[in-house]
This record gives sequence, C-alpha cells and structure tokens, in this order.
Amino acid sequence: MNIALVGAECEENLALRYIRTALEKRRHRVTQITFNVEADTAAAAECLARSGAGLAGFSMVFTYRAVEFAALGRRSHELGFRGHLVAGGHFAAFNVGAPLGDVPAFDSVAN
Repeated sequence: MNIALVGAECEENLALRYIRTALEKRRHRVTQITFNVEADTAAAAECLARSGAGLAGFSMVFTYRAVEFAALGRRSHELGFRGHLVAGGHFAAFNVGAPLGDVPAFDSVAN
C-alpha cells in the first residue's frame, strides 16, 4: 500500500520515523511530507495530492497547529487526494471530537 505521513520536522520527528520504518519493513511505500509551518500548506497539499497514497497520517502533536492541519487536510482533498486521512499525535488523541466533528477532511483519529 502507498502511505503518506505528514508532520513537522523542525526537530527530529521520531514518531513519524518509527512509523515509517515499521511500514517500510512490511513493504509499504511511504511518502513523508514535511509540514513545519503554515506557509508549507500549499506545497504539502500538492505533494499529498500527487502521492497516490490510499492512506495519509497527520502527526498533530501541537494544539496551536490544529487549524493549520485542518486547512492542509481540506486543501489536499480540493487538489484531488482521495485516500483515508487519519489525524494522529498528542492533540488528536486527546481531542478526538475536534478533528472528527469539526473537520470533515479527517476520516478517523488514531491514538
């Protein structure tokens, strides 16, 4: 399966790197998309839309960036992303209702 992982890489994102390694060991093709700041939205959305991924996991670890990740999810769908979009990370896990209830771009939350 083709899977995209989206998250910040301002500092090493070990969570995404561990997930990527585990997926690649199981022979999945993984595209890792860097989303450090709001200004990265257009490029990240285009990369996700072009990735052909059937599943995309968003590493939403910072509460203050939730709106940015929601915008990225919406924009990715507008550009043609048709895969399953999963919100994950600290913020998503502790605020399950917010990503699913308020942002129709997300299909599920992983914790």
